[in-house]
Amino acid sequence: MGAIAMKNSAIASTIAAAALATFIALPSPAAHAATKTCEIPAFGTTCNTGVLRAIGNVIWTEVRNCYVTGIGSSVDWKLVDDNGVAVAYGTVPWGRQFQKTTTGLYSYYRLELRHGNPGARGRMLNTNPSWGGGWSDC
Repeated sequence: MGAIAMKNSAIASTIAAAALATFIALPSPAAHAATKTCEIPAFGTTCNTGVLRAIGNVIWTEVRNCYVTGIGSSVDWKLVDDNGVAVAYGTVPWGRQFQKTTTGLYSYYRLELRHGNPGARGRMLNTNPSWGGGWSDC
């Protein structure tokens, strides 16, 4: 192999290594986009989602208290950080759903539902779901 060929091969290897390092060091936020859900099971009153990282310092949450036949009860919810601190919370009456955007977040979070009837559902996302937020009937 000649000196020029060896030099071109070394340059190509350096460029390929730099491109790979850039790809590994700078993944797109979409690569971490996720949704976590939970549903209160039969004979249960609680559920927790899995843990989700806040991308862009925001988490979107939705609590649906719509799936119980007959007369249902309210369900309490809270968004909890990895230290156990509630950063958002509330109560959703039976027959309603609530969507909330929580900003200023920095870490990992889970959504907890408590004191509800089977079928109440919680969902949290770290990418914008393009919903209006607030209250609505089921």
